[in-house]
Amino acid sequence: MEITEPSSSCSEEEINAYFDRREACEQIVLVGIQRIDPAIRADDASRTLWGEVVTDPGC
Repeated sequence: MEITEPSSSCSEEEINAYFDRREACEQIVLVGIQRIDPAIRADDASRTLWGEVVTDPGC
């Protein structure tokens, strides 16, 4: 699934909704990874390889 980043002309509400949705999707993926590798904590994966891979928006 792809979540398209809103344009800069969108309202602040739309931009915030996008970031909330993206974070929720990232958490779904991290919880799935945690089920496979319990050493990864989905709620604190920011400094892990998986956390970086999942949350990197790419360019």
